[in-house]
Amino acid sequence: MYEMPKWLVYWIVYASFGTIEHWRYVFTRSLPFYWLVKCMFLIWLMFSEQTSWIYRQLMRCLMFTIGRLKTKRISFIINPPDENVELQIKNVGNTKDNIRRRCDSQGVVNLHSLEDGNYEIEAYSLTTVPLLLLHKFQIRIANAAVDVEAVDLKVTTLHVTFKKSDKPFDAAQIQGQFTSSLGGKCNLTGRTNSAGIITIPLPEGVIASFIAEKDQIKVPKQGNVTIPSPSSTPATVPRQPKYIIIDLDSSSFSSSVNPTEKNARVVVLGDISGSMSKGNQMDILKRSFQEIFEKCRKNQWNVSLASWENKIEWCTETWIQSSQTTSVTSWIQRQQPRGSNDMRNAIEDCMKRYPDATDVYVMCDGDITPFVASVGGGIELGGGTENWSSYRNRFPKTKFHFIALGAGASIGPMESMATTGGGIFTHAT
Repeated sequence: MYEMPKWLVYWIVYASFGTIEHWRYVFTRSLPFYWLVKCMFLIWLMFSEQTSWIYRQLMRCLMFTIGRLKTKRISFIINPPDENVELQIKNVGNTKDNIRRRCDSQGVVNLHSLEDGNYEIEAYSLTTVPLLLLHKFQIRIANAAVDVEAVDLKVTTLHVTFKKSDKPFDAAQIQGQFTSSLGGKCNLTGRTNSAGIITIPLPEGVIASFIAEKDQIKVPKQGNVTIPSPSSTPATVPRQPKYIIIDLDSSSFSSSVNPTEKNARVVVLGDISGSMSKGNQMDILKRSFQEIFEKCRKNQWNVSLASWENKIEWCTETWIQSSQTTSVTSWIQRQQPRGSNDMRNAIEDCMKRYPDATDVYVMCDGDITPFVASVGGGIELGGGTENWSSYRNRFPKTKFHFIALGAGASIGPMESMATTGGGIFTHAT
């Protein structure tokens, strides 16, 4: 068993040398000590016990390359990648039953078992009753190769996290009524996973009566959920989901601060206008500030905290240093509700001070004055005069997340502002 790979490798290497010397004789002749090195290496191959290891590495590289070529030629990608999309595949002209496929977490649909031919594919959302047809298209498989690399389903994935008392509301039954922009209606169904998350692929439309229920405990989404028109992205670039967090009986919104960049630069703007004197909202804000500071310090994210009403007060003049723990805690405890609110002033001052911020989290318990937010169809929400979408475009490298605290917050406008800002919307009650 040892001798066969040994001499296989020897003769493969020997033949390789011969081929190189035939086509590149001038080059090899000019290399100093080339012939001596070649001779010594071939003698080493004759007697070395490492030849079998070289053989195994050559075979491993060969099999890996073949495997990649095989996988690449019989698969394609769907956008957005969502495991709750089911593809029903039918061979054109064939009376056989439909073949069902689902993509992996990267959106890759494996077609290795399909023969050459033309196929009609219908994509359905598994989270609706009846199943909602999302997109219909055709592909062709010839010589075990697919004629498309990626397919845009023209939908948006709604990524919802349900929580109860700051803990994931797992294994909860989801209900809701979806109405598409074209007037079609269907019911939503499904269960949250262990993290309280469910993903729902949907076209443009509105979800009403959205709720998660388990053991007779209900976590409702106040107001409707607007599914935007799918953003314009190349089919090969995954479309950004719409992120929503619903936290009932919350004591802190710190879990909403979860930037995706490794070297994140986080700014948190907390509303302390007069309406924050209601209930325990100020306690929630202070607790959240403290937990966010500790979370950012642990993950080595740059962080800055500020409170705002019609004016803004910064905890520190620059990014908070780990040595400033005592002064940060003291600043947090001094915060009291006061004044009116001016969200634009707070964000404007934030971006002047931290133009390189990757994530800005805006917490508000009231309205979004002076902004208005567009929700599609020409409808604008909010009592202000400045369009949020136009304002947000001034800072394309920053994600803006919005946290609505309490039942009195402007839920609809802030949800729309988070979607436009490329961030997460959280409603903590």
